[in-house]
Amino acid sequence: MTSKQKFIVLLFFSIFSSLLISCQKKEKNIKDEITINLGYELNTIDPALNKESYGYIYINHAFEGLLNKDIKGNIIGGTAEKWEISEDNLVYTFYLRDDAKWSDGKKVTADDFVYSYRRASDPKTASPLSYLMEYIKNAKDIIRGKQPIENLGVKAIDENTLTIELESPTIYFTDILASGGVYMPVRKDIIEKYADDWTWKAESYIGNGPYKMTERKPDELIVFEINTNYWNYTNQVAKKINFVLIADEYISLNAVRTGDVHFSINAPPIGEIENLIKDNLMAVSDIIGVYYLDLNTKDKTLSDKRVRKALSLAIDRNYIVSNIGYGKLIAAEAFVAPVIKGLEKSFREESSNYIIANDYNKNVEEAKKLLAEAGYSNGENFPILEIKVSSGFYTTVMEAVQQMWKNTLNIDVVVRTEESKITLPFRESGNYQIARTSWTGDYNDPLTILQIMTSYNDINYGGFSNARYDYLIEYASSATNAQKRMEALKEAESILFDEVPIIPFIYRTDFLIVNPKLKNYIDEPLGRYRFNYAYIEE
Repeated sequence: MTSKQKFIVLLFFSIFSSLLISCQKKEKNIKDEITINLGYELNTIDPALNKESYGYIYINHAFEGLLNKDIKGNIIGGTAEKWEISEDNLVYTFYLRDDAKWSDGKKVTADDFVYSYRRASDPKTASPLSYLMEYIKNAKDIIRGKQPIENLGVKAIDENTLTIELESPTIYFTDILASGGVYMPVRKDIIEKYADDWTWKAESYIGNGPYKMTERKPDELIVFEINTNYWNYTNQVAKKINFVLIADEYISLNAVRTGDVHFSINAPPIGEIENLIKDNLMAVSDIIGVYYLDLNTKDKTLSDKRVRKALSLAIDRNYIVSNIGYGKLIAAEAFVAPVIKGLEKSFREESSNYIIANDYNKNVEEAKKLLAEAGYSNGENFPILEIKVSSGFYTTVMEAVQQMWKNTLNIDVVVRTEESKITLPFRESGNYQIARTSWTGDYNDPLTILQIMTSYNDINYGGFSNARYDYLIEYASSATNAQKRMEALKEAESILFDEVPIIPFIYRTDFLIVNPKLKNYIDEPLGRYRFNYAYIEE
């Protein structure tokens, strides 16, 4: 065989192989309709009124803010195709896309954003996320009723140009805008016509995002389909998303097993976790959040920080991770979650841990010493404490903590199981000792976690107050020197572990039930999962 003949034969086999591979790819059955279980009906999916993590999943599919994030979490243009920041970092100018439209075909204008931001800041709206608007000039006074909403530092220069003036430099402001939620635009004419009912019907839930609501059955189903008026609709892979509402954890689990549902946010029953892992039906998502014990520092016993620190040290976080969480959780050795960004790496990598979970025996000895110094040697005369916790997984965790404290410190606690909505009034009035709670951030920066422990924060129920801590958080809120800002945040976190007003025990991790046929959903660290590029591969 000549070299020319060999070349022709090789070329033939190369073409044949390519055709074979191509045919094999075409044989795969790709479906662009997916079904997602979001558990239960929410009170609202209004961007200004929603306060539930999973509410953002609806909102971020139906609306688009000035900025957005790509698949890797990088900040990109959204409704605004470009933006500029003044030299003093106080004025942001956004240039809206000419082809940005609402789902009913009307043009999105700068005035839409002015109206939406004023509405979110208006005390009459009573937005639970109005604090996120306080970066804008005069917003804090407006929210407190001290200035009219017209004084908000947002202006429409023309139809396509919007300026936002900040109260002080905020180097993470673009991340807040790109995270969506309360900064999404809404339509004035729609809200004035339908009032609070505007989110409950497909014809009135008008958005400017990649999807539009086409059907809604309360407590049962919300259907989103591609919004062909969205400027980038051709690049959305999923053409139809069925959001079903199955609250029961066993029913939703079986629905994923059978393929009727492809993704469920319902945490699986503890007894099913091991089998789900074996069957490749469970996914774990690390979230910008933390689970912790909120300690009432005004309680007679818990007012002594030696007692608080002893309780923290005596928790075996590795046991919780390995024996209750099947190795899928992350022990909280600090307060700021590992997925939160620092300067170049994660904040955790660039900072310190304060509770070394692997040194549990050493931690217990230190805990015993501290408790003895506080006057409770070997737990003698230590009063019975009460932990409030919601039912389910975290009752199991708190019962384990109860046993740890008994075994190591010889103290007794009562675990009281009750719904969070029952516990909250007790916390708000200061009529509690310990409550299991959590916090999930609104943007990717350490401040989103650390700011909740300032003396003036609305959810700092335990009475913690530290002037240095407040100063450091205030400094970090407006500092433009990134290095000094991060040093301030590190120091603030260290104060929490010296004073111990809270006891973090695990970082937030979502246990998701996912059918392996679902491909390319975006695992978002704020828990706001995105399905724009998802599909089903049979």
